[in-house]
Amino acid sequence: MNNDKKIEWLLFHSNVLYQKISDGTGIDVRTLKNYRRQLRINNNNHYEVVADEDALKLLDFIKSLKEDDVIDNEYIEEHQILVQGSREDIEKVFTSYKFAVKLNWIKEYKEELFIVNFGIRSKKQFNRYPYDLKELIYTFSRKNYDRKVKLANFIRAVGKEHHFGGSRTLYEVGGKKYQVIIDILDDNPYQVTQPLKVRDIIETDVFIEEN
Repeated sequence: MNNDKKIEWLLFHSNVLYQKISDGTGIDVRTLKNYRRQLRINNNNHYEVVADEDALKLLDFIKSLKEDDVIDNEYIEEHQILVQGSREDIEKVFTSYKFAVKLNWIKEYKEELFIVNFGIRSKKQFNRYPYDLKELIYTFSRKNYDRKVKLANFIRAVGKEHHFGGSRTLYEVGGKKYQVIIDILDDNPYQVTQPLKVRDIIETDVFIEEN
């Protein structure tokens, strides 16, 4: 992620309060808001908008951010529900949404009906009636993708880059290295950020070649 994108991420998408950015950089809130307005007008080219000294302060501030500054990791609601389906299919669904859902255990209740204990990063309340997997997939997928994108953007903005040639890059954050697998979609001139589709985030010390 280049410096333009990092500053854009901080001011538009990081969810870090302007007051916190101001406290950490010494740039007053009014100036930060003005930078944000001007970045929209100038296609997010910070060289034309942000003073060089302030740009360096913002980039240093980005490097100092921790995951908890950007992503709400404090809560995970525990639930126990009945789910219709086979054990194999249930396990597959609950483990496919690792950024939002944590499977604790499964216990057979009766044929094709299981008690499932899990945690989810959501305030959603679940009912006592049996759930089918399609309903759960709809619930899990939206929360999972939202958190995956936030985590991917954080890693790409804050992480120390390790290059393996071309666009092959690992990002080091908190002593761990990550590979962010993304697809770049068609550019939309009316969209502030370059549209990306995040496929996965993998913790790895070696760049994994895609098939």
